[in-house]
Amino acid sequence: MADLEQLTGAGLSSQSGRPKILWLRRNEPEVWRQTRQIVNGSGYLNLKLTGQATIDIYDACAFNPFFNPQSLTWDASLAGQLAPLYWMPRPTWTSEIAGRISESAARQTGLHAGTPVITGTADAAAEAVSAGLAHIGDMMIM
Repeated sequence: MADLEQLTGAGLSSQSGRPKILWLRRNEPEVWRQTRQIVNGSGYLNLKLTGQATIDIYDACAFNPFFNPQSLTWDASLAGQLAPLYWMPRPTWTSEIAGRISESAARQTGLHAGTPVITGTADAAAEAVSAGLAHIGDMMIM
């Protein structure tokens, strides 16, 4: 565990993506055979709205050690143990444009086709921004 924390800056928790992927792969073989993309909640919405699979870097770090926070990329050396790299969403910054509302999504949602959609983030990160945390050392209790 110490090596994992040293490599990624975080230990495993209930939020960690890697154990979830492994559990699915080992315990749900039929679901695994049908899997073509691995995304989190906001990534699923972005995929449906834009056709682009993205994950914000904050959330990607929860996929430790499959995601390398130093290079901001998925670790190819672990792909054989977890999932093919092409199944993983494109890591982007939270406010980066993930894509634009597709014609199909526009018809289904009433949103305007071509509207930019940002990658988004997890609830805790959004709460930190809304609470005004902007500098190293700023803190909030949730």
